[in-house]
Amino acid sequence: MSLSHARNDLLWCGVFLLPRGVLGARDGSPSQPPSESDKRRGCGLGPLGARPDDFTEWQTHTNRLVPVYTFGANLDQLDGPNSAYRSPNKLTRIYGRVPMGTLYPEAEYFDQTDIYKLQVAAMVSGEKYIIMVIFDGMDWQTTQTTSIYRSGRVAYTEGRGTGLAFQNYDRVETDFGFMVTSPHNDRTEINVDKQIATLSDVTPQEAYHPFQGGTTPWARPGELAYLEGKGERWVHPSTDSASSGTAMMSGAKTYSKAINMDRSGSGVTPMSRHLQESREYGVGVVTSVPFCHATPATAYAQNVTHDDYQDLARDLFGLSSASHADDVKAATHLMYPKS
Repeated sequence: MSLSHARNDLLWCGVFLLPRGVLGARDGSPSQPPSESDKRRGCGLGPLGARPDDFTEWQTHTNRLVPVYTFGANLDQLDGPNSAYRSPNKLTRIYGRVPMGTLYPEAEYFDQTDIYKLQVAAMVSGEKYIIMVIFDGMDWQTTQTTSIYRSGRVAYTEGRGTGLAFQNYDRVETDFGFMVTSPHNDRTEINVDKQIATLSDVTPQEAYHPFQGGTTPWARPGELAYLEGKGERWVHPSTDSASSGTAMMSGAKTYSKAINMDRSGSGVTPMSRHLQESREYGVGVVTSVPFCHATPATAYAQNVTHDDYQDLARDLFGLSSASHADDVKAATHLMYPKS
């Protein structure tokens, strides 16, 4: 992928991770929170997911395509004709096989592991600052809804959109695309004390079906239940923060709950560690949640599960942990934004 050299000291990549079940109304209009009367009588408007009477669907990740905005780089080598989802060879490198229902000759989207490639390209080209912002709980629909709220009108119904700062910013080369976030699987058995991950059931499970999930983030999915890994015909698991963070930070498609472990349970090194150890970059993690939670932890830690908060915290401070018998180099900075 190419990088802009109009200002060759910065690569900025914004990744919008999947929301908690915000699936969109049946007519494509923005979702609305349920009212108390809706909760009492049930609601068939559509934004609550596949089960209008079950409001717990607001609490899960989904399998919808996720928007990506880049600044200082473009996505030409990742999307469209270069999409991994058009290529059996590229899909095999990502998943270990060509998953059923996933190869799509007209795919415009790319894979979340490609975000790692963007960072590698920035490092190789000598970018001074490499910044990735992850909005874990925000997608195309919620971005559109925010734009409508800010502008008081429906300014767009597809594409990049307008009305928010990151949508309108154009002082450097900027691009927009969307990615698949499906994990490799969600059935891996984990032994946290021994740091062992085992997949005994090798039945193909991973992948993304374009007509069930939608060929774009704004497309109506073929089956709402599919987005939560509960489709009648195609059951592809939805992501979690750990596997998505690992894919973007380390380039490995892995099982749900993994923090920088590949699908076989072997450790992989996140980009921040490469930058810190090989290139002598200063590395910082800015988070609005506890630093040992999955998304920030993928910037620095390794563990078979995102539930091992104690050892994830020890990895940050460079202390020995369940996954590191010896001390590792501590992350340079940890910051919490002001509330």
